[in-house]
Amino acid sequence: MKILKRIAAITLALTASVAMLSCAGKADKPTKSWKVVAYDFTQGVSFNVTRNSKDIDEVWLNVGKLDTEEVTITFTTSSSAFTSSSSNKKTATITRAMLKEANKNNNGWIKVVDDWNVSSSYVRFDLDGGITLNEIAFRDEDGKQLTA
Repeated sequence: MKILKRIAAITLALTASVAMLSCAGKADKPTKSWKVVAYDFTQGVSFNVTRNSKDIDEVWLNVGKLDTEEVTITFTTSSSAFTSSSSNKKTATITRAMLKEANKNNNGWIKVVDDWNVSSSYVRFDLDGGITLNEIAFRDEDGKQLTA
């Protein structure tokens, strides 16, 4: 089971990296480019965010659907893909009501982290619950999308 989780995480990270390269520079909302499906166990993936001397300020998710009433996502930062820092931890809970509102008003985009102001290059996200994510996007303090 561990090997399947590891393969899924590596595949997700590679797919996301390629997809995010094509999304750099979008001013408003990020555009849809990849899909990840998580099941009812905790899993996570680390993103290497190219900051160009800018802090990571916001994290946006484009949510396709929730398989449970709510999903908790924890974001942590580090200087390496294999460690995490509890001092830069942010936790967000996405509910069905939030998703309904986001689909109605914002094409499914939900800002899950705001005013983070972290300078780490790696962002790990762990989630607990069933969720289908269409995309994740990171923004700097100027509102510009960062490459991951």
